[in-house]
Amino acid sequence: MKRTTYKRATAGLLSLVFVLASLGFGSTAIAADDTQTVTVDVKSYIGLTTTTPSTIDLTPAAAAASGESTSTATINCNDNDGYTLTIKMNVASSNLVSGGDAIPTGGASSAAVGDLSDNTWGFKGGLVTIYTAMPTSSGTAATLASTSSTASADVTTVTFGAKVTNTQPTGSYSGTVLFTALPKP
Repeated sequence: MKRTTYKRATAGLLSLVFVLASLGFGSTAIAADDTQTVTVDVKSYIGLTTTTPSTIDLTPAAAAASGESTSTATINCNDNDGYTLTIKMNVASSNLVSGGDAIPTGGASSAAVGDLSDNTWGFKGGLVTIYTAMPTSSGTAATLASTSSTASADVTTVTFGAKVTNTQPTGSYSGTVLFTALPKP
């Protein structure tokens, strides 16, 4: 009786192994692969921060008085082609005004503020190495910086200068300039 039970158990086990083998259990399976591409599309970014220049205090006496003040423009740009930084007035006039009086923009033949024409103001910085007249809002902006790669905290310093004589009326003369940073196409 024990022998019959053993034969039946063995036959049942062999039948189970055969069924499992025919279903693919216990044998090596063939793998199927498929690939997918993961894409991250990073768009161009540019960031610009500027500092406000301090007031240029001038007291002309018998001779003209001149002075300077600086501003910085800091650029962060992830564009592989780089960026361009420009400056111009934010209004149609390039004069600094106080009430009805004005100090017109002017240039010089050097980087020395004392070389500005009397009763004028100008700027220099970055690629602009000598005192230059500030372009109006409708004029072509002056290029301060131009790069050909990404930028991290690139700083361009711009110096504003003025030279006045004792014929310039007293007042607090001001005007608004516009810094523009653009990624290159």
